[in-house]
Amino acid sequence: FELTKTVTVSPDRSLESIKTSVDRLKKGTPLCVFAEGGISRLGTIFSFKRGVLLLAKQAKVPILPVHLDGIWGSIFSMERGSFFKKWPLSFPYRVTVRVGSVMDASHADGENVRSEVLELGRLSFTKRLPRVQQMQSFIEESFRTSPESESFRFENGLSLTRRDMAKFLNSGNEIESLPAEFKHSMNSMLALFQEVDGSRKIWASYLRIRETHLWDQAGFKVELDQYLKPEWIFWSAFLGGLMVECSNGFLIIQKPKGHGLDNIQVINGVTSDRNGIIALNFRSVAEQKGEFEELERGYKVDTFGRLLPGLSYKPEPEFGVIGSDGNIDRIEFVEGIDAEGFLVPK
Repeated sequence: FELTKTVTVSPDRSLESIKTSVDRLKKGTPLCVFAEGGISRLGTIFSFKRGVLLLAKQAKVPILPVHLDGIWGSIFSMERGSFFKKWPLSFPYRVTVRVGSVMDASHADGENVRSEVLELGRLSFTKRLPRVQQMQSFIEESFRTSPESESFRFENGLSLTRRDMAKFLNSGNEIESLPAEFKHSMNSMLALFQEVDGSRKIWASYLRIRETHLWDQAGFKVELDQYLKPEWIFWSAFLGGLMVECSNGFLIIQKPKGHGLDNIQVINGVTSDRNGIIALNFRSVAEQKGEFEELERGYKVDTFGRLLPGLSYKPEPEFGVIGSDGNIDRIEFVEGIDAEGFLVPK
């Protein structure tokens, strides 16, 4: 720390750290601040601490937003359910550092600084998406993976293997004995695959949920309502090799051959026709155990959860999400994002 002239911050000496930081900034020394106060354990971006604005305004210096993309999968993430104590997915492990435009601190607030960082993350996420032809190929390759594994299970006893699903998605032929309440969702899953831009939507939505701590849990239960459409969960589970148990009002997502998982959490969220899964409201493993830090908290009552990776947003004049196509996707039933980074319904 002395060699790099790092300013460390502790709760006991925070005022001293702030004074030192302001003094360094006034002398022209650049200061890198991790605005969330640490590394997210969930894969989503948390709310920003007030320190960034406080330092910039007191020292009368501009803010330069920077985003680190690709951290999920490194040792500094909860990917595979463990933080630090694992091998990275590749070595050397590559991340993207994307730098934005200078912001005038006197006109900045916590929301627009965070919004700028999210937009940088969206650009990096979009940049690393494969070409459309590759995404189409990845999806088609998944049709041939573990063909005899159970993919869907319904209350009426119907069970569909991955081979059955591949046949349905390739032919479009009706699935016999499919419960009426899931026919529309299955047909919507097929329609997405047949869209000209469908492979990009499907793959981007799958990557977003895969780069969260939820994906490494043993299973989860999705509450179905008008805000979350099942076809997007169907696709993510299918591409990820998970099994979907469909019952009235809920989907249970788990590994193949899973039966009766105890105490799995119920989650909710938001999907859109343009971008797929946008936000999920879920608890981390530590949160479920009741002993967790601030950066391990992913659930909040009466919200839709936090935005998933690869998305940014515009709060006005009407809340909208921006995904990999770069267009604003208006979400009529979302009021905005609260101070903790959760999507709030109208």
